[in-house]
Amino acid sequence: MGMVVGHKLWNLSRSHQVFCVTHLPQLAVFGDQHYQVQKLVDKGRTLTRVEPLEGESRLLELSQMLGEVGEGTLRSAHELLQTARQMVKETKK
Repeated sequence: MGMVVGHKLWNLSRSHQVFCVTHLPQLAVFGDQHYQVQKLVDKGRTLTRVEPLEGESRLLELSQMLGEVGEGTLRSAHELLQTARQMVKETKK
């Protein structure tokens, strides 16, 4: 189900700006850009850090979204990325 929604959001983003905050890796794999948002507390102040993710860091974040990072979640994250790329490629034809 998440892959279907992610693909629909990707299609929508071809003609509209889409900003999606999600904990679902099945949605995140469709993003043209992927950011990690962290909430930090330092000396009683709440701070937010936003970091762009690409390549290996994106794969690690997707893996973490799936569960504890390990061989299985890394493989699943890679497969999700490949599936999303294939779905996008087929849509562009």
